[in-house]
Amino acid sequence: GTTGVPGGGRVSKTHLRIEVCGDLDELNASIGLAESLCSDQGIRADLVYIQELIFEVSAQVIYSGKPDRPARITEAMVTSIEEMIDRRAAALPPLRSFILPGGSRGSAAIHCARAVCRRAERTLVALNKEIPQAAQALSLVNRIADALFVLARAANAAEGLGDRPWLSGR
Repeated sequence: GTTGVPGGGRVSKTHLRIEVCGDLDELNASIGLAESLCSDQGIRADLVYIQELIFEVSAQVIYSGKPDRPARITEAMVTSIEEMIDRRAAALPPLRSFILPGGSRGSAAIHCARAVCRRAERTLVALNKEIPQAAQALSLVNRIADALFVLARAANAAEGLGDRPWLSGR
């Protein structure tokens, strides 16, 4: 099968741009689920903000083959995510080991969204080899994955749960 793309063309449903958009759609749905499971309103607001950015990334990707389309991803978007990471990390104890995903329902769901985000990042790496305009989206998705990790930790902290360290050699 094929699917329509902006500008009136059609591409295979297995085209890399469509694959990336599918991964981003799954990511956005995963974040929506995680947001619904979190009790902390600040974390919920951060997750909704990330969802909005994911839509910007999707638009950047779907239009990435059209040179007449301006870039949608800005340095300010990347900076806003980095500031979110710094703000959230400052309120958490420093990491001393790897941690196991899980804890509260919200944290577990955010960790699942983070794993989907890393997959989207990998498909964006492949797309960037074909379409260099994808580099802007790649940078933002990388930072979003890191933000999701910190938000998962924050979701546990909001529920009074600490990190669950991975104990090697058990």
